[in-house]
Amino acid sequence: MNHFKSIVQLTVLFILLWMPANSQAQNGQLAHVTDKYDPYFKDMGVGFSVMVRKGQHTEVASLGAFDYDEHTTFNIGSGTKAFTAILILQEEEKGHLALTDSIGKYLSPIKNVDGSLSILTLLHHESGLGELVGAGYEKAFFTTHDSLYATNFLDQIPPGDTSKVGTFSYCNTNYILLGHILEKVTDQYYFDLLQDRIFTPCGMQNTYPYLHRQIPNLAHPTQGGKDVFDHLNHRFFAQYAFSAGSIASTLADMEKYYAHLFTQTTLLSPASLKKMLEVGESNYGLGIMKMELHGKTYYGHGGNNLGYAYRDYYNPETKEIVLLFVNSERVAFGKRLKDELIAYVHGEAQGPVFREDNVAHFQAFTGKYTLDDIGLEFELKVIEGELNLLIQGASLILLSSQDNVLFTAEFGVELEVQPTQPDVLLFRQGRMATTASKESL
Repeated sequence: MNHFKSIVQLTVLFILLWMPANSQAQNGQLAHVTDKYDPYFKDMGVGFSVMVRKGQHTEVASLGAFDYDEHTTFNIGSGTKAFTAILILQEEEKGHLALTDSIGKYLSPIKNVDGSLSILTLLHHESGLGELVGAGYEKAFFTTHDSLYATNFLDQIPPGDTSKVGTFSYCNTNYILLGHILEKVTDQYYFDLLQDRIFTPCGMQNTYPYLHRQIPNLAHPTQGGKDVFDHLNHRFFAQYAFSAGSIASTLADMEKYYAHLFTQTTLLSPASLKKMLEVGESNYGLGIMKMELHGKTYYGHGGNNLGYAYRDYYNPETKEIVLLFVNSERVAFGKRLKDELIAYVHGEAQGPVFREDNVAHFQAFTGKYTLDDIGLEFELKVIEGELNLLIQGASLILLSSQDNVLFTAEFGVELEVQPTQPDVLLFRQGRMATTASKESL
């Protein structure tokens, strides 16, 4: 008995010693990618959480001013559109509608909406309709007037552009109308459909049809680094964003959702899933996007809303996944973080750390510049020991991991210095690339 007892004790001791070390090693590996970003998220006053599944291991990292994890709840924004598309495809499977049906078959006439448009046209964002949730969303979020939510938002759809019919043009109005079609066809609330047909079957116990202040473990939304939780109004998400952006979830629950969507038939038949994933030149399917990242195919549909941003990348071939959110409207370091996280999942070499001598290294390039193509002025200036880009009233910290390139954490601006032309910078932002000339003293 004593010999057996000793074996048991040694076995338990081995488990206790091995498991934490293994767990920490997994977290530590992901930390090699994320830790360098931590002080900058803290400076911005926001929190960031990422979940990565690589092989058989799932890892989570938290950065910034808040200790968020895979169980923190947040608004997935336009990620809601994939759920709306799934519900539409379920109705097609039941024989209750056809994607070729005109929307006028289900909806009474709506101002500035052509009733002859098909359901499929809305799913593909090829309707040319005017944007309902556009420039006014910030005003809607912060409104203190209940009258705003007493109005019929469908009456507020602005005129569209008929020349864009048949051409991809992302528009929230499309998926808001699809939500109303679902309610008409099923005679149920859209939010009940989400709960009954998606959340419950997938075991998504911490996912909610729309965001509201009483949700447990809810990340506080921020704007400009300031907490705007007290401005939260469930009607903004339930009535304004509706079936285009209402859902609140967690990274853990979104991982469950992807497993059920791609590896089981919980939500859709294989034929319907194939239809959902078929994309055109825009790489947009039915509520989901196709992305080629580091030579592999990923699917996802992130979202941005006031106070929240969410990104998701799922590889159905390898089942690798990257899920992340931040409690601000934009994901700082968005492209760089995505590239480094995907590279990590693939086992590729990681990007270099940020330079700590930015000011000294780039001091000669400080000063005022003008973009040669459009005449826009900006300045490189040292403020409180940090190199900043001052442009259009904004002050953006500049970082670098190379000898000749500076970049901003937000808005995706890159500045490349020219050693042979010290008075000229290459200015890049998205697809735009131009030169900037330094003003003479």
